This record gives sequence, C-alpha cells and structure tokens, in this order.
Amino acid sequence: MARKFYNRKDFTTPLSASQMRVLNEKRASFSAMGEQVQYDVFLSHSIKDMALIKSIRDVLEDSFRVSVYIDWEEDAGTPRDEMADTVKRGMDRSRTFLIVKTDNSDDSSWVPWETGYFDNKDNDRIGVLLIEDDDSEFHHETFEHREYLKNYAILGPEDIVDFIKNGSSYIKRKIDRNNLTKAPFVVVKPEEMVRPHRNDWLGK
Repeated sequence: MARKFYNRKDFTTPLSASQMRVLNEKRASFSAMGEQVQYDVFLSHSIKDMALIKSIRDVLEDSFRVSVYIDWEEDAGTPRDEMADTVKRGMDRSRTFLIVKTDNSDDSSWVPWETGYFDNKDNDRIGVLLIEDDDSEFHHETFEHREYLKNYAILGPEDIVDFIKNGSSYIKRKIDRNNLTKAPFVVVKPEEMVRPHRNDWLGK
C-alpha cells in the first residue's frame, strides 16, 4: 500500500446542502459544550489556506465522522495576545495532530511551533497530509528546510481511521514511508468508523 499526496483540486468538490446542514447542526451543538469538548483531530495549517482547510475539515467530518478543531472556527474572536494560550488548549483537547503541508505552511511560524508543542505531548499522534499546489509537485526536495516533518507519518485517505485509533507508529509499520504516489483523494468509507468522544456527534 503506497503513501499518497494530493492536489488542492482534490478538495474542491463541495458537500451537498443537506450534508452541510447536518454538519453545521452537529458543530453548533458540539461547540456549545465549551472546553469540556475533546476533539479527534487538530488541524495545523497556514491561515492562507483557509478555503482548503474548510474543505479538508468537511471531508474528515462527513466521510470519517471525526471531530476537528480549527482555531479560527472554534475560538473565533480570541484576542491576538491570547491566541497562543488558546491554541495550546485546543491541542490539549485533541487526540491527534494533523499537519496540512502546503507551500503556504512552509512559510508559517505557527505550524512548527504547534508541532513542537504537540510533539512534547505525544509524538505518536502526529501525522502529515501532503497537499501540492497547482504549479508544483512534490519531489526529493519536498522537505527541504522542513526536515522535521520526516519524523511523522504521511497519511493517505486509507490511513486516517487507523491513525486516529492507533497512532502513527502503526501507520509507519504498515506503509513504506519513502513511497509517495500521486493519486486523487477518493474517500472510501471504512467498515469500522472511529467513534468520537460524544455519541451525539454521530447522531446516535
């Protein structure tokens, strides 16, 4: 089974109005529980990728039924001088940490800072989602000046559930970390979904 990386275009197909209505209702009830909420995934990213991050969140929540923390969504309106502490609390309330690696994230000061914080907490729960831009493709220099990312599992769509359930060491054992294969992000729902921390997130 090969690792995969993706193009931004793979995340441009929007969910239907009914799918988004269900997700928004669940998000509202989930967020209303405040800081007692525990999330399945913390997305570390560049704010320049806002549209992409929203699309990735939709895919994770709709297809994999996991709860996702995004700082500017869950804690919107946080004063700038309080943002670092707010982001730390978001990471403390998240089971796993997913780095969305793009050209923009390479220029972000937040991504390596967040990664370092979560790595000290639990480095087996950090994964990387590689997203290529329209005008570039990943190659041997993909991790140049970002070598620290090689320490973590690169995740394809078939890895998400296993990563959240079992951590990155399980993924590293299962897949050759050096075999990157370009492929469309086609979501195949696994037979066994990850159950979030609250049954009402799944509507059960």
